Amino acid sequence: MKPFLEIEADEGTAQCRARKHDEFWTLVFATSKVSYTEWKAMDMAEFYEAREAYLNYMDRVKNRE
Repeated sequence: MKPFLEIEADEGTAQCRARKHDEFWTLVFATSKVSYTEWKAMDMAEFYEAREAYLNYMDRVKNRE
């Protein structure tokens, strides 16, 4: 059994959640940025999902250019 924080920090799971919530994250990143306070308030699972979503969003922006 994996420790709790290791499960929350699983990048594969975070990537799946980021893709699942892609429309939400696109809206967040296209209209504004996530503030330090918002990043700080996230638990590890939310943080990793947001990080993966941001990386996905930035890749799409770069590919459009």
